[in-house]
Formats: sequence, structure tokens, C-alpha cells
Amino acid sequence: MADGVTYVMDTRKLDEIIQSLKGEHVKVVADQVAYGVYWELGHRTSRIGFMQHPFLVPACEQMRDPFSKALKQAMGTNDITRIDKLVENIARDVQRQAILEIGKVKQKYAGGPPTDLYDTGALSNSIDVFDPEAF
Repeated sequence: MADGVTYVMDTRKLDEIIQSLKGEHVKVVADQVAYGVYWELGHRTSRIGFMQHPFLVPACEQMRDPFSKALKQAMGTNDITRIDKLVENIARDVQRQAILEIGKVKQKYAGGPPTDLYDTGALSNSIDVFDPEAF
């Protein structure tokens, strides 16, 4: 509850998308804290106004080209094991990059966080790679 307003997060569509991904060559990179979505998408604070610190989207965008190139090479071989390993490796790269993105925010506000969007370590430690079946 913030500013007298209760926010309810409806994750039904996201859950539906993740469920449809079950199968081969799929990994999910996600945080496991309730406030991660507020970092990624932002929220309004009474002191600062709108605050947003995306970490997963920038991490995914940085891996887009390397993943596309590597996937084209792997698809040419029809080696399923190689494709699975590639997907796992790229997911781990996204995980590492997301943690680095969170670290950039911590550096930016090293003198003290101007907002409650500050990672105490729980957010960066919660980012992991999952099989869609785990959801």
C-alpha cells in the first residue's frame, strides 16, 4: 500500500505465457522478490515521483545479437544438445548482466539511495535461471 492505494498484481497473462513455453530449448530468467517488477517497470513514490531501474530488459537486449548469431550457427548443425547448451549459456549471461545492471544503480546512488528502489542484495541474489516447468 502506498499513498492510500492498494496495488494488486495480476500475473495470469505472464503465467499463461510461461506455461506455453514449456518444451525444448527454453529457459526463464527471473527474480524471486516481490519488488523486482517495481524496479523493472517503475512505480511512483511520494518523495521522488516516478522511479524506474530496468535490469532484465537491458540485460536481454545486450544478449540479443550474440544469441541470434550463435543460434543461427547452432541451427545449421541440427545438434539439439548444442542448442540446449546455447540457450542455457545465454540465459546465464542474461542473469549475470542483470546483476551488473542492478550494480550500476547501486553505484549511482552510492551516497545514499534517494528512493526505496534500492537493492540490499536480495534482488540481485534472487535472479536465477529456471526451466518453465518450475513455475
